[in-house]
Amino acid sequence: MCLVGEQTKSSGFVGCISTVSNRSTTKPEAFRWFWAWGPAIVQMAVIFVLSGIPNLKELPGGISDFTGHFAGYMILGALVVRAAAGARWAGVNVRAAARAWLISAAYGVSDEFHQSFVPGRSPSGVDWIADATGAAAAVVAIAVVASFVRRRRKGREV
Repeated sequence: MCLVGEQTKSSGFVGCISTVSNRSTTKPEAFRWFWAWGPAIVQMAVIFVLSGIPNLKELPGGISDFTGHFAGYMILGALVVRAAAGARWAGVNVRAAARAWLISAAYGVSDEFHQSFVPGRSPSGVDWIADATGAAAAVVAIAVVASFVRRRRKGREV
């Protein structure tokens, strides 16, 4: 959309001033949303599938239950903070970090509830603590790194 014949103080007559941003040079909103949130949703699906394995006695490779939960939710926390920040370093702030931790911790609660329906599995507060701690570790680490990265470059994709 153009306003023809509009004048400005500094340049005099302006033939056309665009009043709408040029959307053809930006990524469509849906693509941007999937770019930001897609990896976190995939990690949530992976956690859901793994939580649905019945009668799981031990994790492969001798990994402890606590370490497995911590690592899985550390990955989730990192991906959710990326999404909450709009996949931009400049978007990583206290609000995005808090949202990311809350989403990850809430997903941990829902995962433990899900396990109550799986034969041979049961919900555990200790597992949720591992989930929430793993997510918090990732969120804090990314917030610290982002503060250093933001000083060097602004608005780049994560």
